[in-house]
Amino acid sequence: MFSPLIFVFNLSFGQNKEFSNNLLSERTLKKDSIIKEFDILYNLLNGFHPGEFMHCEKKSFDSCYDSLSKSIQTDLSIIEYYCKTSFLISQMLKFF
Repeated sequence: MFSPLIFVFNLSFGQNKEFSNNLLSERTLKKDSIIKEFDILYNLLNGFHPGEFMHCEKKSFDSCYDSLSKSIQTDLSIIEYYCKTSFLISQMLKFF
């Protein structure tokens, strides 16, 4: 009878300080590794994506990649890195 109550009680106090100090949004990625991963993403999109230039021109995609890779000047947070990669991928899905 008391076992569910004890289980819920333990879960509510099971949160510790280490979780709040180790937030994913506060971590940073090193500039060199970001540039390498960004290059890998670009090469994968150019090499393996079946309809990579169906909705955009290669020239505009390449200029977007160049401007994004040049904008990486320092270490980035994971959210900033996601914004850059999602913007690059969204260039392939433009419908105008």
